[in-house]
Amino acid sequence: MGLAWGALLVAAAELGTDAVAALMAPVAVIASVSGVREVTGAGRSGGRARNRPRSKGGGRGRRSAPRRRPALRRSQAIAVTSSILLPLAALGGPIVAAVVGGLVAAGAVAVLLARSERGFPYAVLFASLGPAVAAASVVLARGQGLSGALTLLAAVCLYDMASFLTGTGPRGGPVGAIVGVVTVGVLAVFVAAVVVPPFSGHSPWILLGLVAALAPVGVFAFGRIGPERRLPALRRLDSLILAGPAWVIAAGLMLHQ
Repeated sequence: MGLAWGALLVAAAELGTDAVAALMAPVAVIASVSGVREVTGAGRSGGRARNRPRSKGGGRGRRSAPRRRPALRRSQAIAVTSSILLPLAALGGPIVAAVVGGLVAAGAVAVLLARSERGFPYAVLFASLGPAVAAASVVLARGQGLSGALTLLAAVCLYDMASFLTGTGPRGGPVGAIVGVVTVGVLAVFVAAVVVPPFSGHSPWILLGLVAALAPVGVFAFGRIGPERRLPALRRLDSLILAGPAWVIAAGLMLHQ
């Protein structure tokens, strides 16, 4: 699955920015919706319903699910909207993506604040916007140049593969994270020696160092959404949630002055 995903990413990057956006947007939609369902409990409601004892009245349990449906639909609408708009906005460049992202985030916060009854649902906001940010960062990286985008994609794919193959848990665990970081370091050596331009001087070490440092954090953060369930689309984007935006910002400062 990971190899097929990597091949799709490379093929889309070779075709151009539009192809990357067309690939990343639906994946972000699936990832964000599955994440929202997980943090709200909708993805596990079937199992819980089977194990929950029925009350004598028989009606109380049936009424709780309809009450949650409007909130779930609103959260899913936020997830779908952000996952479509942010990758498309990234086609217009970093400024357009930042403006649209800010508006989408503000709108999501406003809707969740207005409709939340038990405190602000930070997990829903993170599950809704995280995949969209990761997807948009790949589109922005491709807009900065093919070599940089392929290097970013190679780094996160190698990290994911090394973490999965050597790790001790569903997301690699500490051992997988360490091996993944070492693998990204090996890639940095190759990039520093061969991929010139656009990389020169300390830029490959800084950029790939950001990926090595932030990819495990993103994987850990997304792992809190569904620690006991397999969410394939979310797994495709978790290492990019922080590493992708950091790469785009650093590459814009260092390689595209």
